[in-house]
Amino acid sequence: MYYSDRVYKSIRSIAFSPSLKLSEKIDQINETFLKSVKGVPEDLLADLFQQIFLESPPQKDTLEDRIEIIPDLIDLFYENLDDRRDPFKKEQWHIIGEVVSEFAMDLDESLLNYIMMRVVEHRALGGTYGEEKNSDS
Repeated sequence: MYYSDRVYKSIRSIAFSPSLKLSEKIDQINETFLKSVKGVPEDLLADLFQQIFLESPPQKDTLEDRIEIIPDLIDLFYENLDDRRDPFKKEQWHIIGEVVSEFAMDLDESLLNYIMMRVVEHRALGGTYGEEKNSDS
């Protein structure tokens, strides 16, 4: 069992807790995510959580679906992402590339290369994710 699977079980129990309000669930999921990845600036993880997990305000009925991305983010930062599943949309790869680039000087070179290689493989680096580059320029 991957470490991310154990974190997912914890996050899942938070998401399905009947005693917590939606805002409390989101706060606890965020806190669990931030604590789950060691050796990476907390601000980087907080930015990713904000831009990917909270891209639009989660609703009670969509929260369970949104938590699916957390273990994939954890696996990415532990250089253990299952490339066959390709869990992120192109827009999300673009966000990952932008946020990681902002913190490049604070990351281990191996991790930086691992993540940015995947961003490039998904053609999500630079520009705006919705635009195709014009090769005639």
